[in-house]
Amino acid sequence: MRIRYHLTFGLAMCVEIAIAQKSNYISFEKFTLENSKELLYSTSVTPNFLNGGDKFWYSYTTKDGERDVLVDPEKKERKPLLDKALKVSKPRLFTNFRPPLKYYPAAFRVSPDQKYILYSKGYNLFLKKELPEGSETTGKPVDTATIQLTNDGFKDYSYQERDGDTSSGYVLPKAIWAADGRHFYMLRKDSRRLSRMTIVNALAPVPYGKDYVYELPGDKYVPQYEFSIGDVSSAKLKKVDLSHWKDQMVELKGESKDGKQVYFTRKKRTNDEIEVCAVNLADGIVKVLIHEVSKPYLNEQQAYLSFLNNDKEILWYSERSGFGHLYLFDHQGKLKNQVTKGNWVAGRVLKVDTAKREIVLEGYGREKGCNPYYAMIYKVNFDGSGLKLLTPEFADHQIRFSPSGKYFIDNFSRADLGPNAYLKSMDGRLNMKLEEADLSKLFATGWKMPETFSVKAADGKTDLYGVMWKPVNFDENKKYPLISHVYPGPQTEELNIHFSVDGNFNASLAQMGAIVVTMGHRGGSPQRSRAYHTFGYNNLRDFALADDYHAIHDLARTYSFIDTTKVGIFGHSAGGAMVVTAMCTYPDFYKVGVSASGNHDNTIYNRWWGESHQGIVEGDSTFLFDVKTNLPLAHQLKGKLMLVSGDADDNVNPVQTMRMVDALINADKDFELVMLPGQGHIYFGKSKSFFERKMWSWFDRFLILNETK
Repeated sequence: MRIRYHLTFGLAMCVEIAIAQKSNYISFEKFTLENSKELLYSTSVTPNFLNGGDKFWYSYTTKDGERDVLVDPEKKERKPLLDKALKVSKPRLFTNFRPPLKYYPAAFRVSPDQKYILYSKGYNLFLKKELPEGSETTGKPVDTATIQLTNDGFKDYSYQERDGDTSSGYVLPKAIWAADGRHFYMLRKDSRRLSRMTIVNALAPVPYGKDYVYELPGDKYVPQYEFSIGDVSSAKLKKVDLSHWKDQMVELKGESKDGKQVYFTRKKRTNDEIEVCAVNLADGIVKVLIHEVSKPYLNEQQAYLSFLNNDKEILWYSERSGFGHLYLFDHQGKLKNQVTKGNWVAGRVLKVDTAKREIVLEGYGREKGCNPYYAMIYKVNFDGSGLKLLTPEFADHQIRFSPSGKYFIDNFSRADLGPNAYLKSMDGRLNMKLEEADLSKLFATGWKMPETFSVKAADGKTDLYGVMWKPVNFDENKKYPLISHVYPGPQTEELNIHFSVDGNFNASLAQMGAIVVTMGHRGGSPQRSRAYHTFGYNNLRDFALADDYHAIHDLARTYSFIDTTKVGIFGHSAGGAMVVTAMCTYPDFYKVGVSASGNHDNTIYNRWWGESHQGIVEGDSTFLFDVKTNLPLAHQLKGKLMLVSGDADDNVNPVQTMRMVDALINADKDFELVMLPGQGHIYFGKSKSFFERKMWSWFDRFLILNETK
């Protein structure tokens, strides 16, 4: 057995990379994220609006240099900016603004009428009344007695904003003043018994361990929440019982405009049930407004909640139809109507116009023939009528509204379409092209646009969408190895949607002489149906494997230049875990892999992630969590595997990689280990460059050149 360990100390490691390599790494490096910036001019239009109006200017660079452009939407004019004085930003003028009194420390919360202050000290809460007569002229308050409202505050169960703050002086409290100036309220969290992990700072003069809170799935002790209401007239705190489910999660969602009630959500620990509630500040009575059940789990990536029209209406996101959509409720929680509907997904709400009763939002998968991952922009009336597509181009759109809301700047692109910028009007009458990115310097290097594709999933029915990268010297008459760049989700997918030179490592990898693909897998993006994104529930380790395996074979039947006898796989985080799972599940298919910062043992990974997407079972006294890990698969490894981790990763702790290492050692398997000192979950600087070169070397040697040792 021969196991190689590599650490990034000194230059010796860099020397090893270059040994016996026939490939030209300079061509790889041209298309890294850092180097590709030098190959681009401007790629988007950023408007600078003038005097609060809709007229704006912007700067844009092409091969001919930088130019300034003035745009007048009302006149539908676009012309060179000749008056350069307009580029000088003028100071903002504030009206009806009264600065806070100088004697209030930043750690104090001052009541709306400036008669009371709240602060925290020693983890507890204090109230002090200030009599302002004469204070504004003398700058000195008339001192009054301080009332200590609590004496049960502790570290990690405190009344201060930052639970871990150990300062001895005044500290900003959790308590928030209500608009009526009389009441205040707060949500306190008991985190005293939570699980903790450790990472080691190996680069300090004297190495030391950093301890941090890290909740694990199935933990017996999880945060407990306590809501309190204060009243200045009684100078007391009243605790309100918000409990409904064991180990529920509570979040404050603001207060009513009149300051009479506070909104909050409480969510079941199984993450499949949630309630939107209101608590009356006068009597502490809790009322449930919306009760939502979503099996097997709630889609929190797309969640939306807003109280409109002085709290007379509630806009809420739900997947109750099988697709994520917006619903309108009255202030009592009675459903008025479904706002968006159909076999597509409503995305982010970008603007709500309560006067026009109109909503602008992103939408996914509505337009026939359009990739369902592209954010298309729509407007719709509160009652669900008048749905209109504002951005007809099949691309991923990012918009910015003008101050009046009548116009918007639309920057859009695709993986296979360079950036464009248009000025459009909400009524659809204006569609003015502003810019198209100049990619001449990029194309001069030989860089090629990636290609998009769609294939069927392993079920033979579901469409999977992907992007393919080819080397600059691609020859369709040759056979090429394939590298699958994976991230299975379940909360997102590794899929290039908008224009990118590097494609998140993919362009550089392709220059080795490989076809590089990224694609979605069932169980991934929540921007598709509930059935699609929940496919992997209770199968967190394996759910994406069959789709990737099947899709690669499907691609090879379509593209004869793909060599399925030489398949590699690369991924980071959950993608890193999938690399090992795939290589051990299909050991004769995936021959070479690079697994970066993989969560190989989900029993010690993020509680929310595991409990939501794998599921937990509520027992008599605790919650039970069971999940398959990569560790038992180690004996099935046949291919060339490289494991990578940052030793300062407080997301996927490096012990995840160490457990995989231990399993491989005990299974008498050969592999490569790269530890990056001082690096967290995302790699930066020289360590990132080192990692990229190690990855190129690994695939180059064992996939491209087909070395055996």
